[in-house]
Amino acid sequence: MDVQIRDAAALRQVSSANLKAYLESDAWVRGENWRGRLCVWAKEHKGQTRQILAPLREHADDYPLRIAEAVATLSAVEQRSQLEVYYDLLAAGRQ
Repeated sequence: MDVQIRDAAALRQVSSANLKAYLESDAWVRGENWRGRLCVWAKEHKGQTRQILAPLREHADDYPLRIAEAVATLSAVEQRSQLEVYYDLLAAGRQ
């Protein structure tokens, strides 16, 4: 079974700092900020450049949507379930 995480409250639990820490630890390259709302992260995967639009404002209306997109992209690139990626994002940056 392939679980897709869509619950806005659950997605808001992933902080922008955790997403950033996770992406940095997995060799994603930070690009430009877009209008102070999003940061573009990129990584080469199987001959294609994959991108994640990481939200910078946790209280933005589209924050859960952007985190859901990030989870889906990471799940596809890493060939892991969205649930596994989600739990790793929650733990990212913790020592």
